[in-house]
Amino acid sequence: MKIKTDIITSLGLKTKKLKVEGNYIIVRKERKGKISGYRAEFDKECLLPYRTQLHILKNKLMLVDGADRCISFKIGKDKADVDIPVWDRQSEEKLFQADVVKTSGQVSGKMDIPPMLYIVMMVGVLFSVLTLLAVSGRLKI
Repeated sequence: MKIKTDIITSLGLKTKKLKVEGNYIIVRKERKGKISGYRAEFDKECLLPYRTQLHILKNKLMLVDGADRCISFKIGKDKADVDIPVWDRQSEEKLFQADVVKTSGQVSGKMDIPPMLYIVMMVGVLFSVLTLLAVSGRLKI
């Protein structure tokens, strides 16, 4: 199911039809790599009725770009309250994509053992065996 959603951005109002999953609308699907998913929660107080060109009554949502929740309209007998949640999602995504956060806890340098060290170790083992044979009397020098 899809629902019409008005997204309020710094450039103006964008209208999109977004997929609904439970009490969430999927603004951006999660993909492998650097693109994280973005979904916003809504409830029955967030639904705004509107009429189409054929005078059919439908519902739509309003969302501030980057918010985790849709705009909630609480209408009572005496007054109406509007709850507008705002969160700077772009800054949060940039923070998690920063190299400092990605590499924290990881070993940055790879240990590279030169081949000469292996040769010196083999020669040391060989001399140890020759010394052991000479001390035991099996090898006469």
